[in-house]
Amino acid sequence: MQTRNPITEAILLSKSQEDIRNRLVDISPIPTYYIDNELCYQYANKACEGWLELAQKDIIGKPFAEVMGAAAIEILKDKIQSALAGNALDFEAEVPYKKGIRYVQLKYIPDIDNDGIVGGLMVLVSDITEKREMEVELQKKAKELQDYFDNATVGLHWVDSNGIIVWANKAELQLLGYTEEEYIGHHIAEFHADRPIIDDILTRLSRNETLNQYEALLRCKDGTIRNVVINSNVLWEDGNFVHTRCFTLDVTEKRKAEQFLSKANAELEHKVKERTLELSRKNEELEQFTYAASHDLKEPIRKIHFFTERLRERLAEKLQDEDLRYFDRLETGAKRMGILIDDLLMYSHISRGVSHEEVVDLNKTLPMVLEDLELSIEEKDAKIIIDALPVIKGNRLQLQQLFENLIGNSLKYSKSDSTPVIKLSSTRIKGSDTALHLSEEEESKAYHLIEVRDNGIGFEQADAERIFNVFTRLHGMAEYKGTGVGLSIVRKVAENHNGYVWAESKPGEGTTFKILLPAV
Repeated sequence: MQTRNPITEAILLSKSQEDIRNRLVDISPIPTYYIDNELCYQYANKACEGWLELAQKDIIGKPFAEVMGAAAIEILKDKIQSALAGNALDFEAEVPYKKGIRYVQLKYIPDIDNDGIVGGLMVLVSDITEKREMEVELQKKAKELQDYFDNATVGLHWVDSNGIIVWANKAELQLLGYTEEEYIGHHIAEFHADRPIIDDILTRLSRNETLNQYEALLRCKDGTIRNVVINSNVLWEDGNFVHTRCFTLDVTEKRKAEQFLSKANAELEHKVKERTLELSRKNEELEQFTYAASHDLKEPIRKIHFFTERLRERLAEKLQDEDLRYFDRLETGAKRMGILIDDLLMYSHISRGVSHEEVVDLNKTLPMVLEDLELSIEEKDAKIIIDALPVIKGNRLQLQQLFENLIGNSLKYSKSDSTPVIKLSSTRIKGSDTALHLSEEEESKAYHLIEVRDNGIGFEQADAERIFNVFTRLHGMAEYKGTGVGLSIVRKVAENHNGYVWAESKPGEGTTFKILLPAV
């Protein structure tokens, strides 16, 4: 059996190991090359082809400056000289390549022989461009965020687990008037005017509670106290208390305004009560006067009527036609005055409100109304249509007067050339279903909407509110008789029952009166 010389074996083994190393380096994804001390490429792996955009044969043997360019040499020359002096280097640099400027991490490994002579450099290149750009972007965002917090209009501060202030922004320092040295590094309790409050804040935060709109009092450098609202929680890392994150909102002026408004409202409420009592007293006196005056006027009117009849009878044979017309006009005026006084007495009585309430079935009330209006209905040959009406809580006599006045009004203002038709109907609705300007409470309540619709002469919608004023008439006495008080009584009755009344009309097309009364 043939044996090899040991020296030959060692040489072959060394070459085999070198070949393996070269193949491993060659297939490495990391661009790796070797330059000698003359700065010429002696080796470049496959990854260098893509990195330098050159084939291996166009790299090996070429000067470093020719492949990389003068700009790269200018940037790297000091590092290369240091490495050729025997120093292993690991550094980052911004280097121009054919594909553009790239951020790279470079490892320079000197090739030092047994005599300490540096024969060249092994260079490993890692592209960290994307990593560097991300770091730059993160640094930019961090700077922007820090600038935002530093210049926020709301006070911000951090406190550690011992209650020591570790950071505060400009707004917080300006709010309280301290410098960074006077504020940061001090215990937060030094700046609270109420010790139990800050103790409670720190205790709750240590239990990992979040504080929302927590009111406190902070002491400024000049000794004044500011009302603030604190929102805060704690930053924890691995179960350890790092620092609080506190937002401090100054509400001093808001609290002063609230106190001022509260005081002003209290004073206004007191004045309103006084004025209301005074107005109520004057209204009561006025009603009493109206009632007394109207009542006292009835007796003179009764006497005028009585003595006019006696005088007519005594002078019957002597009176001429003109004299009789004077007597007629005198009696007509006395009757009108009597009706007006009766209406005023009724208005005065109803203006006093509802003294007695009961459950009123309007289906039973309307027949009594029609009975009182029987003569007018027969005289006009009117047709009255009554749908089912509701049962409500109120004053029966006042409600009877309301419908008597409305139906009477429709009869009075009916057309002369057609049969009067008056229809009453009712619908249960919510207050929000109407076009009235009601309070939130009224909008949520249930009501009965009762309509009294006629086919009479109607009127302009612009007069729809004015007709409810006392003594308001849209027509002269020669056309339609009346005192102008009837619809005023209707509105008073509706108001006495916490309700509303309004009218919708067009000339020649009739009128609809709508009454809104609370449902039982």
